[in-house]
Order: sequence, then C-alpha cells, then structure tokens
Amino acid sequence: MFTFEPNEFFKNTELTKTMIMDTEDDEMCKETIGCEIQWNEGKDTTKKIIKKKQKNKSTAPDSHPSDRDQGCSRGHENRGRRQLLHLLQEQESA
Repeated sequence: MFTFEPNEFFKNTELTKTMIMDTEDDEMCKETIGCEIQWNEGKDTTKKIIKKKQKNKSTAPDSHPSDRDQGCSRGHENRGRRQLLHLLQEQESA
C-alpha cells in the first residue's frame, strides 16, 4: 500500500497493488492488480486530449480524450509513469 498527501493528480490517499504469485515458483509474480485511481479533472496521465481540426467552418472544433493504447505515443505514457513514480519516491523519503 502506498499512502499519499493530497496532490493535484488524484483524489486517493492510498493506492494498493496486489501481486499474484506463480504457484510453481513463489518468487515469480504471475499477475499484478492495482486499485482504481480517482484522477482529478484533466490530470489523468493515462489519457491525452486530442483536438480535431475543424473540417466545416459552420461547426466548432471538437476535442475528446483518447486512450494511449489506441495509437498515441509511448513517450506520453512513460511521462505519466515517471510523474507517479516521482510522487511515490517523495512519499517514501518523507
């Protein structure tokens, strides 16, 4: 379990991760399950806002969140992981 002070990224004060170990080799992790993160508006590091170009001048531009797994660059995903890792490291050193 990881405990957090209030921060700008998510509402959770605790994040948990369950590790399912391999039955044949108890030093091998077979699967991990993380809790659901309650992201603050616009701070979900696993989502990216994509703005579409206006095709018809009579309509306004549209923007929508897009999952990174659907063709967005891995660099942005890694940035989100680095931000979360940084928060974890701050909590450990406090």
